[in-house]
Amino acid sequence: MKKFLIFIFSMIILTSCNSQTRKSDNMTVNLDEFYKTKPISTYIQSVDFVTSKNLTEKVSKTYNSLDELEKDLRLNFLHSSFFNQSDYDTIYFNDDYFSKIYLFKEDINPYYFGVRNLGNDRSLILEISWKNNPNEAPYSVELMGGSEIIENYDINSINISIIKESRGKNVFYSGIFKFNDMTYFIKNSKDLDALKNIIQDLLNIKKD
Repeated sequence: MKKFLIFIFSMIILTSCNSQTRKSDNMTVNLDEFYKTKPISTYIQSVDFVTSKNLTEKVSKTYNSLDELEKDLRLNFLHSSFFNQSDYDTIYFNDDYFSKIYLFKEDINPYYFGVRNLGNDRSLILEISWKNNPNEAPYSVELMGGSEIIENYDINSINISIIKESRGKNVFYSGIFKFNDMTYFIKNSKDLDALKNIIQDLLNIKKD
């Protein structure tokens, strides 16, 4: 009888683990479709890149605004009044295959943990990325367990996905879409409605 009870208890644990694993698998978010874009010729001669002993990334100086970086890159980007606030800085990353721009809170040191880790910070950021090299194959982008797409919708034929991410007791929302062969990823919003307002603002959609 004792062995039978141990067997039943083990089966319950195993079933519970398998159930949690399946749930975790189902919550893995694949974002590949948003990164299937054509390469953009990127002029970087005017960009002032910085170097340091601990810096392995090719990153720019910190810009006070996205407008300043636009002039150096000779490219145009979508703007949001939220990220145009004076307490947001802008930085550019380039690895000869991909370019990324981050708009982030000015009190964050982007060089400390590396620019590509800015998205791991819990403050709201905007990430804009595109391909530089036509020979670069598409790469896979996934958000692992704890993330799920909770909404898909279109604005002017632009597909937008809203992602919910649980980190312990905290819940964050992100939105992603592509426009003119660039991927726009707004990360770490604590408020879903505020996130949607930023997306509308980026796409220059006036609220009713």
